[in-house]
Amino acid sequence: LLFSMLMGLMSAYTTPITSYNPSMKQAALSFRVSIISATYAKNEMTIFGVVGPLNNGTTVNHVWQAGSSVVNNIPQMHPTSGPNIQSVGILDFLSR
Repeated sequence: LLFSMLMGLMSAYTTPITSYNPSMKQAALSFRVSIISATYAKNEMTIFGVVGPLNNGTTVNHVWQAGSSVVNNIPQMHPTSGPNIQSVGILDFLSR
């Protein structure tokens, strides 16, 4: 998860998405992610991290969303329709 906090500081951390109403609080995923960092340049946010080892092979499910509300440094729910509900995929770390 990545978002801009007050004063333009970036916050990046892992949070599991297991329902349409996740807590969005920092928590471990089902696989290891370390050395998380983020940048904001040219109006784009980018998150970096070291992933693995994976428990189930070479793939992970992922989602990407664009929300607009943060309360007490916790991103709030965005619409669960249209592009937001379709922004899912599988990352295969061995694909070319």
